[in-house]
Formats: sequence, structure tokens, C-alpha cells
Amino acid sequence: MTLKTIKLGRATENDKVFEQGDVSSYHATVTLIGENEYEVEDLDSVNGTYVNGYRIKKAIISDKDELRLSANVIVDIPALFGKAKQTLPSETKTNPKDYVKEFEELRAIYIRYKEDRKKIVKRHNQKMAIVRGAITFSPMLALMVTGGSPHTMGIMILGSTLAGIMTSGVSIQDKLDELDENFRIRYVCPNRQCGQQLNGQPWAVIHSTGFCPRCGAIYNVNKL
Repeated sequence: MTLKTIKLGRATENDKVFEQGDVSSYHATVTLIGENEYEVEDLDSVNGTYVNGYRIKKAIISDKDELRLSANVIVDIPALFGKAKQTLPSETKTNPKDYVKEFEELRAIYIRYKEDRKKIVKRHNQKMAIVRGAITFSPMLALMVTGGSPHTMGIMILGSTLAGIMTSGVSIQDKLDELDENFRIRYVCPNRQCGQQLNGQPWAVIHSTGFCPRCGAIYNVNKL
């Protein structure tokens, strides 16, 4: 899949131009990275870029997330890429606090977050295993190569191995921090008027509780 990036801002050089004064000249970019999945990055704008009401530097979102430039300008994400905007079901809710269907969709976000976190930790542990192996075997390898003193060659091999591993990409903590932040701004009460963060609580636990303590939105059909 070819990635496509749309530049947003007030300057005419942008792909999508906004005339509102609180939008920066070069405000943000939106990149289509998958089916109904986008990466948003703020370009050090003055008034910020917001996803679901929370200011972000970079985030991965879907059509169902709300994207704003500054606090006031809502961006129609699908339209940026020539897609029709998803319309909400037209049926009127018998209970205005019924968010059972919308909350169900948060299950996938929670599951993916837990899986991605496990993958990051697993890859880190694999790298650390290689480091431990390098520390253990590089002196012996150096002795075999040089036929004598392992000190100089061993240090070179060990240093080269460690440097290659330690400098390959961002640290595990940076990756986890970015993942956690993106999850935090998407795992929120589906009532757009509320947007209360769910603080990483397991989806099943919140579903069992059945409602938002802030706005009273109902998440469990048994609570209707």
C-alpha cells in the first residue's frame, strides 16, 4: 500500500487549506496508513492538534475519532482522501444515554493495545538476549580469531555488537510511551460530549460496571 500524506494549514502550499486564524500556516499532516487508519502529526502548531479533545503530537486514529486543528476547527478525515464520510445511524435512540454499540467498538482498541505492548516487550527481550550472548561469547570468538590475547579483538566485537543493538531505533520506553499516549486519547467515553478517559481499565471491567461515572452513558445492555 502506498502511503499518502495530506498537509493541513493556512498557507496555500498545503494540500488542504483552512482560512481560520487559529490554524497555523503549516499545522499538521494526516497520513493514510491502512484501511480506515491514519497517522496524525502536529507540526509544532501554535494552538495545537486535538484528537477526541486531547492535544497530541502524534497519534494513530480512525474515521470514528474526532480530529481538530486548534480547539475549534473539525477536520473531515475521510474527505481528505476522497472517501465518503461515515454517517451515524439515523435511528433515534429510545434512551439518549444508550452507548452500548459505541462502547463495544472500544473492545478492539483495548485488545490491540495489549497485543502491541506485548510485541514491543517481546522484541526488547529478544534484543537483550542477543546482548547477553554477545557478552558471553565475544571473548571466546576473539580468542579463536586471533589465536592469542582476546582483549583487543574481544572488546571490538563486543562493542560493535552492543552499539548495533542499542542504537537500532528508539528505546523501548519511548515506544511504550508513544503507544500508551495514543491509547489514552482513543480509549475514552464514546459520548463525544463527555470524552472521559477510561484510564486503561480492562474493557471487561468497565463493561461489567456498565456506565460512565461522569456523564452516565450506558455501556452494557443489561443496564438499559
